Amino acid sequence: MLSKKEIQELIDKENSSLKIVKPTITPKSSSVWISFCYIYVNDIKQEYVICNKCEDLFVYKHSYGTNSLSKHVKHCHNMKPTSINTQSSIKQFYKSSKNEPVIPNRIRQEIKTACTEFAVLDCRPFKTVNDLGFQNLAQKIFNAGRCLPMSQEVNVKNLLPHSSTVSRHVDLLYDEKREQLVAICQKMMSYTIVVDFWKDKYTGIHYGGISLHHVSNDWKLNCFVLDCYPYELESFTAINTRKFVESILSEFNLQLNDSIYVVSDNEPKIVATFKLKCQRVGCSVHYINKQLEHALTKKEIDKMPVSCGIVQELFDRTETLVAHLRGSYKQTKMSKRVQTYSETRFNGAFHMLNIFLQIFDELFIILDDSHLNEFLTMDRDLLEEICSFLKIFDQAIEELSEDKHQRYSKFFHFGDVF
Repeated sequence: MLSKKEIQELIDKENSSLKIVKPTITPKSSSVWISFCYIYVNDIKQEYVICNKCEDLFVYKHSYGTNSLSKHVKHCHNMKPTSINTQSSIKQFYKSSKNEPVIPNRIRQEIKTACTEFAVLDCRPFKTVNDLGFQNLAQKIFNAGRCLPMSQEVNVKNLLPHSSTVSRHVDLLYDEKREQLVAICQKMMSYTIVVDFWKDKYTGIHYGGISLHHVSNDWKLNCFVLDCYPYELESFTAINTRKFVESILSEFNLQLNDSIYVVSDNEPKIVATFKLKCQRVGCSVHYINKQLEHALTKKEIDKMPVSCGIVQELFDRTETLVAHLRGSYKQTKMSKRVQTYSETRFNGAFHMLNIFLQIFDELFIILDDSHLNEFLTMDRDLLEEICSFLKIFDQAIEELSEDKHQRYSKFFHFGDVF
């Protein structure tokens, strides 16, 4: 690894061995990565990142986190060009305590340690501490602590309810929220529902799920999951499926008519179900995902051969090696865990291939001889081109799956791209 001074010299000389690469942004990525790029020298990732605005270098390791980078972004983006006649204010040099209290570093370290122990001891995902439910619980406990006498130490066990109490409270909370949703639905003049059916391959039980989407008077998109019901009718005819959907909607005082839109997949049975007394719209994400699935897994479509032989061969080999890695307990030696392909996961092919590409160079010393020979026949450049191509679809799927904002402009933008 090069030092900061050596990297800076390469940047100043515009050395061809140095590459500045934008990080891959996912929904789980920190927003700080919009402002930074990775640095590669001779295709080796360095332990420094560069700010896109001021072009300063900063040390970064995955274990360090992004706290220091976030502080720089706030400082860098708030900097304004100063003029000679502008008088400095003392507020430029300190943060107001009226809005955000200063939290001592000792407290931050203790909370960080407690969160880490929580994830390890209870086998919880690390992202739990970022979830709204966990943060709401922590805030309530913190507020309760402010109301209790400071002179007396309180055991948090006395504040938390027993698990059986929580389980009993679930039904009460569900009934309360359901009544609130029914009241909201009664005031809706227009709305869209999304319908989907699937089968549990282990139990053989069929399910139907319905979500409700409504734009309020202040132009905010509200999304509600009405329920996920077992499908218990005799057969999957269009008449029975329509009866199933209408029975669920009636529980919320909703009904289909010519002004109501229904978003669904494009199976013939579903198309027939919503042929009358509603406006059916095919799911754009489903269209895109099926196109990718057919291109990578089908030998022919409508009796016409699919001319993707080389790509399909690479895809099949990747899928085989991923299955081997997941079953051989070798993932602990890799920087990232591989992900299997799933037809039901939107753009699952991209996620499998993209992670495989990121760990490609690590596999030379991880794979055994029987799988190494197959791996050596794979074309890394082709894999990179496929991932670059599929990334556009992934961005489109993410935008079209947005459930907080309306995305009409994005829809037409991606339509032009495709």
